[in-house]
Amino acid sequence: MASQSAQTMMLPALGRPFSLGMLYDCRRDSLLPGLTLWDREILQSHVRERPKSYNDYQILSSESVTDKTAALNVEASLTASFFSGLVEVEGSAKYLHYEKTSRDQARVTLKYEATTKFQELSMDHLGRGNVKFPYVFEQGVATHVVTGVLYGAQAFLVFDSYRSGDETQQDIEGSLRVMIKKIPSLDIEGSGSVKMSDEDKKTVQNFTCKFHGDFLLKTTPTTFQDAVEVYQSLPSLLGEDAEKAIPVKVWLLPLENLDSSAAKLVREISAAFVEDAQAVLVDLKEVDIRCNDVLKTMARPISQVSRKIRVFRELCSEFTVEFQRHLATILPVIRGGGEEESVLADVLIKRMSSPFSHLKLNEWLDGKEREVDIITFFSGLMKNTQIVPTQTELFKEVLSVENAVCYVFTSLGGEEPFLSALSNYLKGTKPGDEDPKLHDVEKEQWFSSKEVLNEMRKQVKLFSDFAEANQEKKNIKFLTVALTDEEHKGSSIYLYKDGFTVSENFEPPSEPESVTAADRNHNSVTLKISPPRFGAENITSYSVEFCVRGEDGWNQKTEPNSGEVTVRDLSPNTEYVFRCRAGTSVGLGPAYDLRDPIKTLPCSPPGKLQAESNLCEISVCWEKPAELGQNVTVQSYIMEYVMKADGEGEEDLHWNQVKSETETVTVKLLPPNTRYAVRVFCDCGEAGRSKESPTVFCRTPDTHLLLLHQILHDFPQLEAVLQSDSESLAVQQFPQIRDNLTALKALCVQFKQVMLQKLKETVPSILSEEEKTSGIQAMRETRLNSPFNEEDLRLWTTWKMREIHTVQHLTQMMKNTEIISSQYTYEEKIHSAEQVVSFVFTSLAEDEPYLSAMSEYVDRKGQEPLPGPHLTQWIPQIRDMMDRLSLRVKLFSDFAEANREKKNIKFLTVGLTDEEHKGSSIYLYKDGFTVSENFQPPLMQVRAFRR
Repeated sequence: MASQSAQTMMLPALGRPFSLGMLYDCRRDSLLPGLTLWDREILQSHVRERPKSYNDYQILSSESVTDKTAALNVEASLTASFFSGLVEVEGSAKYLHYEKTSRDQARVTLKYEATTKFQELSMDHLGRGNVKFPYVFEQGVATHVVTGVLYGAQAFLVFDSYRSGDETQQDIEGSLRVMIKKIPSLDIEGSGSVKMSDEDKKTVQNFTCKFHGDFLLKTTPTTFQDAVEVYQSLPSLLGEDAEKAIPVKVWLLPLENLDSSAAKLVREISAAFVEDAQAVLVDLKEVDIRCNDVLKTMARPISQVSRKIRVFRELCSEFTVEFQRHLATILPVIRGGGEEESVLADVLIKRMSSPFSHLKLNEWLDGKEREVDIITFFSGLMKNTQIVPTQTELFKEVLSVENAVCYVFTSLGGEEPFLSALSNYLKGTKPGDEDPKLHDVEKEQWFSSKEVLNEMRKQVKLFSDFAEANQEKKNIKFLTVALTDEEHKGSSIYLYKDGFTVSENFEPPSEPESVTAADRNHNSVTLKISPPRFGAENITSYSVEFCVRGEDGWNQKTEPNSGEVTVRDLSPNTEYVFRCRAGTSVGLGPAYDLRDPIKTLPCSPPGKLQAESNLCEISVCWEKPAELGQNVTVQSYIMEYVMKADGEGEEDLHWNQVKSETETVTVKLLPPNTRYAVRVFCDCGEAGRSKESPTVFCRTPDTHLLLLHQILHDFPQLEAVLQSDSESLAVQQFPQIRDNLTALKALCVQFKQVMLQKLKETVPSILSEEEKTSGIQAMRETRLNSPFNEEDLRLWTTWKMREIHTVQHLTQMMKNTEIISSQYTYEEKIHSAEQVVSFVFTSLAEDEPYLSAMSEYVDRKGQEPLPGPHLTQWIPQIRDMMDRLSLRVKLFSDFAEANREKKNIKFLTVGLTDEEHKGSSIYLYKDGFTVSENFQPPLMQVRAFRR
């Protein structure tokens, strides 16, 4: 039995220029023009020919490599040569190269084929001894000779349509198949147009056509109608005598059948290996298609993503070329017996373990598709936003406007170790030169984090709403760009002002969390605004938009970020619609629409409310409201009053109401000494009530306090005099005087309490005028007989004022003298100087019989005091004391003046109690010890004080 290599082979011509007698090398699947075994005359003279008329068409729905090669009768071995680049095809065979460019592409192909004749060599050529040029066998360049050729032509009309919307590829392919089946039976009208129904015309509107054939056309078809016309003209294009037919199939005889020394095909490549090699190239083509689809889905590509995908596609394309080159090198060697098939197996295994393996390439693309899907999804949510593909264009955009708010995809430009691994592999980096883990696709991608995606979704919503709210503003641009920012994963919002970055983490405000009516009036509404959930830190103000319900004229009121906005100048008794936005330095956030309209009150409150109180009643009056709504009338007034303690909130009160048809109300039989809050409403019937008037307060008087004020009518003036004296310089410098004044104040307060208690015990709260007069007279008698009688108080305060003025006058006479208020400071001064001369007021802190009498009176609760000296008996003593003071001050002052240059002497003035020396004395100290408590400076000629 003849070996397989010695058997005749049949091959499709694939547009190659075969002819009878041509030599062929099956190791490389290549023609050898110019070399032949016979001369031209012998070849042409003994050729046998017979007709082989045939034509048919076929509809091809599958675009798989297997189906396409089957359509051209290409078997496994030739397929391997074709995919490795050993075979260059022409004419209809170019259909093998015509691949889809997108997974959204639906494709159906109409195949037309025709045969015309068959030619073959005879034994006159192939018989023993008939070869004219036998030396060709020895050259070993060919393995076969063409002994038979079938002539004809083939054409492939490839129809494409792209999926859009909700259509499926199956639906589109179904429509393509239905219409292509009709092509052989369609008629062409006299006008040259294809006769079709309107529905069919609409169906084929989006069909495109690509022609691959062995026919010479005047015009290339691009539409369905063109394709119909071309198809129906194909039979005539072969010529009247089929002279334009070309080889479509050839038969090859092994040269070893003619001469055993000829080169031969040792082995064919196993179908399994061919399929594996073919699968590699199909995978790489699918990767290329996926890259195209990813790039097309980005309406305006973001450079960081598109650049990576293009680099990836270029690397895969480079690997494809290298893989094909390698196949083209080893296939002929294996076929010629120079290598075993294991070499091809090694090539395939190496690819599987490389970063270009099917798994890794598709895993990386899966990640990029998801990344692009996320970008596309989020970009689709951003209305009124311009996508900026590069950082350079971003700079141009932000410089062209006052404010720019930019949604930034921050994680698209990160390092891609996998791309580096692909590149290094192609460069031939040795396995030991890099980390094997770099071949792996990164598992932890930024889009794998739920937290990151949730944050991005939030930011997109904030950004989109902010852009929507400010779309009419000419000074703001809203942009989307990709920048690398490792600090903010996924995305961030950048804010630019005048071309400079203000913030790389700007959070636009969302709508306010809630907006409620905090207060209503006839011409205003106060809205309480809860801050937005997001972006509160960037809020500078709140903007309230409002209009009359049913109208379109919106007005705007903006106030600083206070949490409340009051809208004024509204019309009474009118319904208004409100919406509120948070404002930033850039623009406004989305609006919070109040669900229900708010109606202003029917009229303004009553004006100029006044309340006056008497012993047991209050009288209230007011003015009519200044503003009334349209068709509003005041039907009555409601006056409310309530007892109110100081500090008590009005919201906790239970108000009493009095209805009135007029603008006055009197409420009687009220308890004394009670504080009341009073306010008034307008009752406008169905229109509702007005706002309450401002609350006024009044107090019904305390009966006993009224009487006490009349009995102690001089106390206010007395208290004013004591307060004025307490603020004088002498009182501040000498605490002994201050203590006496303070004591008198306290005693007067106690006396008030004693008198008030007596009134409560003897006089009823509610009394007649006669009882009132009698009570006052009795209490005045009680006061007159006490130390607190008006005359004694006046006389004591008069002399106390004189004492203050005298001390103040005397101290002003003392030059070069330091006044000491504190006993502690005085002791320090004495011990800090060698000699101290001190003027001492000795009686400022003496017991005062008058104050003692007052104290005893209040201690006895106003009972008759024990007998004691009368105030008038003390006055002459004070007069004598004053005269002596003046003389001693003169001596002290002159002595101080005479010794003012002495650094070892200090002159002081102080108040100390010294009962032995009434009024005043001069103390002398040396080295901190008392030398004299009654020092007498020289009277006439003052001599310098000597040590």
